[in-house]
Amino acid sequence: MTAAKQRPQAQSGLTRLELLAVLGALALLAAIALPALAGGRPRSEVAVCANSLRQLGVAALGYSLENGERFPPRRPDYWPVHLESRLVRLEVLRCPSDPIAASSSGSPIPARRAPRSYLINGWNDYFEATLPPTEWQSFRNHQYPFGMPEAAIPLPAQTILFGEKISESLHLHMDFYQGAGNDVDDIEHARHGDRRAGAAGGGSNHAMVDGSVRMLTRGQAVAPTNLWAVV
Repeated sequence: MTAAKQRPQAQSGLTRLELLAVLGALALLAAIALPALAGGRPRSEVAVCANSLRQLGVAALGYSLENGERFPPRRPDYWPVHLESRLVRLEVLRCPSDPIAASSSGSPIPARRAPRSYLINGWNDYFEATLPPTEWQSFRNHQYPFGMPEAAIPLPAQTILFGEKISESLHLHMDFYQGAGNDVDDIEHARHGDRRAGAAGGGSNHAMVDGSVRMLTRGQAVAPTNLWAVV
């Protein structure tokens, strides 16, 4: 039998590094331009928030690219410290619509004490399902040395990387196992738009694992599918 012909390989588009460079350039341009539009509130605040999340997403993906394709580990130095050198400025940690943006104000580390409006996905459903008990306990104690592997996230465009937290929350990670779940107790589901109780128009910005940023309306992040979940 003659060997079947190989299908010619299609020319690839942007490489991962090139895509991150493009996203980073767009975020930088927006960071420069958006303050000039601040008179158009509250709509401009939504755009500033979305651009901040885009910068955080690009920073986290860049970190992953240089660290074995894993996101920042759940360690005491925490993700704001890991990503600080990749951000235009620490002000991007705060959404302009967040009146409090609570953080670790007593910390001597600038990235920890900077006002912060966002949580990173804690990925604890994945680690609880894959780690042996001793390592799972290490993970819960912020002592597990490895971050979430990108390759283990089956739907990057449908999985949240960063979301908005309620103003007074001090949490840095979105975890399912704490209290009723941080997705219930600590996530801000409707910071922007119509925030009246029960109003469908309110929503919050989210950075997804694929680098995109989406406005999800109240409750859309957790139902009918919980977009924080991996397993």
